[in-house]
Amino acid sequence: MPCFWDPISNKFCGYNWFFFNFLFPFFSLYSINSHLTGLKLVGEEEDRKEGMEEGKERAVDRVVCKNCGKSLGFQNSIKETEEKEEKEEKERGEKGEKEEKEKEEKEREERGKRKEKGKEGKEEGRKKTGKRNEKSGRKEGEKRKKV
Repeated sequence: MPCFWDPISNKFCGYNWFFFNFLFPFFSLYSINSHLTGLKLVGEEEDRKEGMEEGKERAVDRVVCKNCGKSLGFQNSIKETEEKEEKEEKERGEKGEKEEKEKEEKEREERGKRKEKGKEGKEEGRKKTGKRNEKSGRKEGEKRKKV
């Protein structure tokens, strides 16, 4: 049974899709169904045959038709895409943590400056207003009145 269309890579395998669809619609539907079940990813076994190392992870998997053995293109492996996503999430997390730390440091510095300004303001206010001493009733720095 010839197979002719790969839905994953949208490539033709063997015969023309339009020719079969026009002349043999039922046959083409049957062959598409058989082709969907006939796809396979070329895995570690064939890589070993080609002389690749077992521990090496491939960036791309070849999609091969089981019926005719024709290569239909390439598909990214699931492992690699997951690893890339995890690395991106880690980088985003690290950048976010750095930004948060910088913001906290800036806030601490601003708080310290505010406290210093507040203390200076209190001292200046006391000098200007000349608060009275609670016990004796005289201003700070004022001497006793002689009677």
